[in-house]
Amino acid sequence: IHPKVASMNHCNLKLPTEQQANPYEVLHCFNQVFPLPQAKQQLADCMEVALSTDNLLYDTPKDRADLFRFYHLLEDLVEACAIINEKTGCH
Repeated sequence: IHPKVASMNHCNLKLPTEQQANPYEVLHCFNQVFPLPQAKQQLADCMEVALSTDNLLYDTPKDRADLFRFYHLLEDLVEACAIINEKTGCH
């Protein structure tokens, strides 16, 4: 395991050792299961459900703002995942 990955153990990584050693496999698997359009739609659907149902987790303006920020960052991450997958030829 790369030393920087080893130092992340305090973050409670769930990835098995072999996926920690090659996280590109995780990106490839994600893109196989959820190609970019489907991943973005799934993310948008989750956001809609979270905000359109009675939910104590997102009942204040700050909670909703935090959710929007998380959504946009996660959307960026999903797009970056697709780009990395394309650039590394893992498709």
